[in-house]
Amino acid sequence: MITEFLIILIVGFLFASLGIFFVGNKKVKLIVGSIILTVFAFLLILGVFTSGFSLSQLKDLFAGKVVLKFNKKWFSGEILWSIFPADLHEGIINIIMLMPIGLYIGGIFEKPLKKTAITASAVSLFIEVMQFVLPIERFSQLSDVILNTLGAVIACLYAMLIVWLRKKYIEKRNKNKLQNATASNVVEHSEQKEKIEIKN
Repeated sequence: MITEFLIILIVGFLFASLGIFFVGNKKVKLIVGSIILTVFAFLLILGVFTSGFSLSQLKDLFAGKVVLKFNKKWFSGEILWSIFPADLHEGIINIIMLMPIGLYIGGIFEKPLKKTAITASAVSLFIEVMQFVLPIERFSQLSDVILNTLGAVIACLYAMLIVWLRKKYIEKRNKNKLQNATASNVVEHSEQKEKIEIKN
């Protein structure tokens, strides 16, 4: 399970990096990012509110079978108030879980760090509340909210770095173009001056 998440994380970060760096049109970023985030939210719901996301569950869903298994009473969930995860595997999953939100906000919006922290913590809190409310085999943890938010903020900082690198790259490219254009104008002006002097 952790291997699948790491592969998805690496591939996702690669494509997100390329998209943030090479796509300059903000509307295109917004549309593509929104579509990807919607798919992510759908998969997240499957993973969080079921016994865990799997391809077989996805097939069952499209076949019209019920994926959610209500095997407990409403409001019968537990709340763990520890700020530390139960184990390392769970901690890594929770850090990874909301990273797409950080990439999305950090790669598109201005001053994204605060927006990312607020959005990620709100989404994570909603998930934990629903895990407490719904009659499913899940329990709410304070550490999940902390790690989800931390992961999204890390991803946001990464996206901000890519945006900064893109900005520096464009500035350097424009500076080189300006220098080349200036040098070309100087040469052209010099040649015209020489022609005038020869005529005279």
